[in-house]
Amino acid sequence: MHKRTFVFTKEMAELLRKIRKKAGLSQKEVAERMGLSPKSGHSYISVR
Repeated sequence: MHKRTFVFTKEMAELLRKIRKKAGLSQKEVAERMGLSPKSGHSYISVR
């Protein structure tokens, strides 16, 4: 099975971070609400 990935631009990531923080949510909480399982030692969303 092919794993699909999506790459955020820095601007998109900053907007998402602002929205998440305004909602008072951690990255883990957002991921859990999206139905993602925990990943050991890695953030769910990151800018490279």
